[in-house]
Amino acid sequence: MLTYNLEKRGDAPLYEYLYKCIKNDIIDGQLKAGDKLPSKRMLADNLSVSLITVQNAYEQLLLEGYIFSLEKKGYYVAEIDTLPSIGSKNDSNKSSKSELSIGSKAYVDARKSKHVEEDEKQADYKADFTASHGYEKLFPFPTWARLMRKTLLNDKPEAFLAKTSTGSKRLRETLARYLYEFRGLNVSADNIVIGAGMEYLYGLLVQLLGRDKMIAVEDPGHSKVYKIYESNGVKTLHVPIDNDGLIPDKIDIKKVSAIHITPSHHFPMGVTMPASRRHSIVRLAIDNDKYIIEDDFDSEFRYELRPLPTLASLAVDNVIYMNTFSKSMMGVVRIAYMVLPDRLMDIYKETLGFYSSTVPAMEQFTLASFIEEGFYERHINRVRLYFKRRKQDFKEAFADSKLSEYGAMAENTGGGHCIIKLDDSIDEGLLRDKLEKKGIRIHFVSQYCYKTGCKYRNTLVVNYSDIEKEELIKVFNNIANMI
Repeated sequence: MLTYNLEKRGDAPLYEYLYKCIKNDIIDGQLKAGDKLPSKRMLADNLSVSLITVQNAYEQLLLEGYIFSLEKKGYYVAEIDTLPSIGSKNDSNKSSKSELSIGSKAYVDARKSKHVEEDEKQADYKADFTASHGYEKLFPFPTWARLMRKTLLNDKPEAFLAKTSTGSKRLRETLARYLYEFRGLNVSADNIVIGAGMEYLYGLLVQLLGRDKMIAVEDPGHSKVYKIYESNGVKTLHVPIDNDGLIPDKIDIKKVSAIHITPSHHFPMGVTMPASRRHSIVRLAIDNDKYIIEDDFDSEFRYELRPLPTLASLAVDNVIYMNTFSKSMMGVVRIAYMVLPDRLMDIYKETLGFYSSTVPAMEQFTLASFIEEGFYERHINRVRLYFKRRKQDFKEAFADSKLSEYGAMAENTGGGHCIIKLDDSIDEGLLRDKLEKKGIRIHFVSQYCYKTGCKYRNTLVVNYSDIEKEELIKVFNNIANMI
């Protein structure tokens, strides 16, 4: 049992001192990789501190990657690479060789530098809330680089040359285990198709379902979805949503062949579809022999409660499950995947089996190792905690700003953005022009509506960024001054 003299903490908060004690034991080797930590309650009782003190200490260790958690098993010490002491001999020579190793953060930054400079010339914004920022710093670049080298050295050359239209067998089997353990989805690796991004997989779906078909999509929703479908010749039916997600009664079920939805975390409204609505849509699809395309968007970043079961676990024969690593992996890899029902998988093999996998074997094998060795789960835990804390910062900054006098911030339980509903009396068009001129880049929900004049007027989509809380208050005050 871990025991520390907490009286030596001085003025430091209890959780911070406890976090440092455990962290130092990990760095010094007193706690070794794979060692199981005591449960939060056991450690709290042993040290005579509150449960929240231990919880906060563990969360900080999770965020920084010193420990990782396994569902229903507890907390374990992570594998930490030993860092050389600052100023030690030959440091300069070592760093000059290693800092730009392929896959390292320095390497990626160097490759991006000239493009970043070009982008900054095109648009110099004082504050950009159109995409989440900051969490990319949490990605374990050294670990990814090490796994890439390990893949090159250990895997047989013929494995890289094996051609398959569905992706490497190893990654598909890893994904099947991952889906079972973390999403409660029991699928066969033979039903998984891996591709270079969701856009590519949408294109495959169009070929499977037919270009002469119609697909129902959410309105508002991610515009890229319906644009990809329509660019491939498919008609789309834009179905309104409410506080529970897409409204089943608004679907002309006789006209559509599939229903594309994001039940875990709707974009942009952040709605999580409750069990009752999920069952209604599944029943609608089964009774009419239609497909549901379940885009499990942002399911990894639910930081308050466990995600609800997937629709695919309710109706395996009628649901096409889809997800991507592009966001969670910060663009390091562009890999997405879908799980096809048996009858669609048969059609895929017969009509599209001639395709070659669009994802390099090296990336597939490295991602498989990243998941198998627990690095992906630890990374997701860090990102989830980051978003949770950013949510709190944004919530407090909004409450402390003058903008709170003109609207309200909606509650959300996951994802990397929040919604701010402003007063109906505000002129949205005029406000958008003012924001652009002042260098504040932000999207409105109306920009994600298919039809003009939708009911979601004066509603801001605010992605979490790495802007400090005090600066956030200033930005929110600036927005209030433009109203």
